Amino acid sequence: MINFILFNGPPGSGKTEAARMLAVFLRNKGYSVTTDAFAAPMKHFISVVLGEKYGDMQKDDPRAALNGYSVRDFLIDLSENYIKPRYGNDAFGRWLYHRALRATPPPDFVITDDSGFEREAEALGEGYVLVRMVRPGKDFQNDSRSYWSNPHWTVN
Repeated sequence: MINFILFNGPPGSGKTEAARMLAVFLRNKGYSVTTDAFAAPMKHFISVVLGEKYGDMQKDDPRAALNGYSVRDFLIDLSENYIKPRYGNDAFGRWLYHRALRATPPPDFVITDDSGFEREAEALGEGYVLVRMVRPGKDFQNDSRSYWSNPHWTVN
């Protein structure tokens, strides 16, 4: 069984750093760990379109190549107005689950730092732990994501 650890919190709350630290910790304990993202397919797409590494992108600046949308706005529009209406609100969760199953051998843990929608996790079954990240001054303003109900852990 694959165990999923999902980090949920607004931009800038420390999700990515906490996920990296946990992955290192688990690997040092002898577990196999993969990091992935619900939005990985969209991040790959925008990287190819713009010819830049996703991690290096300025995500909130308007882009001429995106008709004035920022990368963040473009990805929200793609997700909410195309992918989810066409493929279902759990599409990103199903795709994450299938990517994890294709690994040979499957990892002990899959850690994702972009959990924003509870419906996405439904495809993961009961095999996930939700970590809520809270940081003063950080919120979901201008973001389609939000906090999930009933996290297993909350990190302030």
